[in-house]
Amino acid sequence: MPYACAVSLAGKTAIVTGASSGIGAATARSLREQGVRVAGGARRVDLLDVDVPGELDVTDAASCESFVEQAVAALGGLDILVNNAGLALGREPFDASTEEDEEIVL
Repeated sequence: MPYACAVSLAGKTAIVTGASSGIGAATARSLREQGVRVAGGARRVDLLDVDVPGELDVTDAASCESFVEQAVAALGGLDILVNNAGLALGREPFDASTEEDEEIVL
């Protein structure tokens, strides 16, 4: 059963990162079903099912800046941001992490 939001999101705009699969794709789909215009960013643009698709590499600051600028311009503004995209840094499990690792995460 789809989640029913108590507040109408119809007419709002959103950016969803990592929108090509998994939680990001499901979030983008749910927002669109509620009337939100969605800009989705991912490395695999061909897999995006959003109103405004865009290539996005979250490990590259220039890519992030460019994607957000293009998305906001295409959407005419921004109401919702879902920072879903993740990356693997090849680090140890959290219980073996260092203070530096914790600073990155927290």
